[in-house]
Amino acid sequence: MTAPVQTPHTSGNRYAQPAGQGETVSVTASQAVIYPFTPPRTAEPAVPDELFAEQLRARSAGLRDRVTLLNQDVEVLHRDAQDWLLQDRAARRNSETAFSDLLHELYAQWGLGWNDIAAAVGVTPSAVRKWRAGGEPIPDKRMEVAKLAALLEMLREAGVAEPAGFLLSPVTSDVSLHNLEVYVAGKAELVLDLAFQRKRATQVLDEFDPDWPTRYTREFELFVDEDGVRSLRQR
Repeated sequence: MTAPVQTPHTSGNRYAQPAGQGETVSVTASQAVIYPFTPPRTAEPAVPDELFAEQLRARSAGLRDRVTLLNQDVEVLHRDAQDWLLQDRAARRNSETAFSDLLHELYAQWGLGWNDIAAAVGVTPSAVRKWRAGGEPIPDKRMEVAKLAALLEMLREAGVAEPAGFLLSPVTSDVSLHNLEVYVAGKAELVLDLAFQRKRATQVLDEFDPDWPTRYTREFELFVDEDGVRSLRQR
């Protein structure tokens, strides 16, 4: 007689279990033996040895250094491309627009004060008064006036509703450094990065001057000059 086949318990009344080659043994539910379920054992996670861990650390450090260098290269390329675009626009404005029209545009269309125009292009207010009376600037200063007009155009393209107001505003509300001062210092790319929201205000300040937290206190204020245009003056 063939011995009863012991099987795990399942629902139903009868079970068909293989007994031998070509044979099947029927087992009733009352004959089935119930075995407790034991989950399969899993292998313990492998612990890397000290040498392998050191190799991983060195490799990750190397990748991090490469990413840092790539980011630096991207930053340089971006700055050069943005500067080229600004210079190209300035050159076209300089060649296509009469100087008197450029001055009128800065004041009447964009809303910059005459003193701010003088500061932006690096001349005295008296020089601007001579230009308004019909005087011609030297080529370099004419180009600076065209560059200022080009910058205001790019600020408008960045979504700035009032480009002149943006230039006259502080980089951030708790410092005295204004965007116009950043531009005058030859950092037009930082002004554009802030306008296009490519960089936060603190990043712009860090790149402009790492000592900005102690150097730039509120020493200037915004006021409306005699021409009815907003300007900056020392408190």
